[in-house]
Amino acid sequence: MRTVSLLSLLASCAALVSAAPSADSELSSAQSSSCRNPEVRREWRTFSKKEKAAYISAVNCLAKRPHSKFLKASYPRSDLPAINTDSSFYDDMTYIHMDLTNQIHYTGFFLPWHRWYTHQHVTQLRKQCGYKGVMPYWDWSKDTASFNTSAMWDADATSGLGGFGDPDNDYYINNGGFKDMEVTYPIKRKIRRQYTPYPYLTWWWVPRPEEAAVVGMEQSFVDAAINGYEGDFIGFQNATEKAQAFHANVHMIMGGDLAGTCPTAAGSTCQGGSTWTPSDPMFFLHHANIDRIWWLWQRKSPKNFYAFKGGSNMTYTDPAFPNGYPPWLSITDKMPTDGLFSQPTILSTMNTLSSDYCYVYA
Repeated sequence: MRTVSLLSLLASCAALVSAAPSADSELSSAQSSSCRNPEVRREWRTFSKKEKAAYISAVNCLAKRPHSKFLKASYPRSDLPAINTDSSFYDDMTYIHMDLTNQIHYTGFFLPWHRWYTHQHVTQLRKQCGYKGVMPYWDWSKDTASFNTSAMWDADATSGLGGFGDPDNDYYINNGGFKDMEVTYPIKRKIRRQYTPYPYLTWWWVPRPEEAAVVGMEQSFVDAAINGYEGDFIGFQNATEKAQAFHANVHMIMGGDLAGTCPTAAGSTCQGGSTWTPSDPMFFLHHANIDRIWWLWQRKSPKNFYAFKGGSNMTYTDPAFPNGYPPWLSITDKMPTDGLFSQPTILSTMNTLSSDYCYVYA
């Protein structure tokens, strides 16, 4: 699972950490952590068939592990379903994202929270389901030329991620290793995917409604984000998360669960959005790649490594506050977890070579 570039990756990270200014004792602890043999996260297509099958099996296992009694809604809303105790631990993870959606998108929490969340996903695969492998990521920039026919959509029943859903059956997927996986939110059902190459045609408020989603997912936009915005966390997050940027476009082109669209059976009262999107396991491969892009940006400059600024109140269309309105978050603020886990600080997520995380990307 290690690559020949691991030593250079570690050396580069160490150089940046030593160059970055200390913030407090937590930062010092992260710099002198016990991370000696970091996980090397790899792109899905570099996994062997056996490795793919092991990951898929572990996700299916987590979807059968029992609901936790410790899950509590922090921001209950009438337009979102209540906690369903007849659900799985995988559903509990989805519920956290659904309940906290207005706190963790278009605020300063977005990147650190999703780094923590993705890491918690693979941690639970290991703890509850015995997964021995690394966290995969999906470099979707490789698929922009022929997205819906990509090799990613392997139909193999044990090692494939599956393809897009059946339009005659509300876009429920019918092949791959997740075809029988049951999820709970907003209703009990299977996973849905609806290929949507032009998702913004009716979104009059976006700058280019007729633009194909794959355009914003091209490597040139990723490179521009990584190579720009030195020391400017807000600018980097905006390049990642703004309307029609690569984070949103991947969600939208996938449709179905990853786009947060309502199943027909959920009825007319169902409210979609960036809520139950982790119901599709592709969410975690996508967000591991978003995390990789942030990790690459952090490594570009000592000014980037611990750069942070963001508001605590969600904003979506105000260019003056692209990642949240004040009050401003502090890097030492704790992030919400709905009682399912202890609350990590933003700072604790900054160094992936800390003992809490201990990973790099290939």
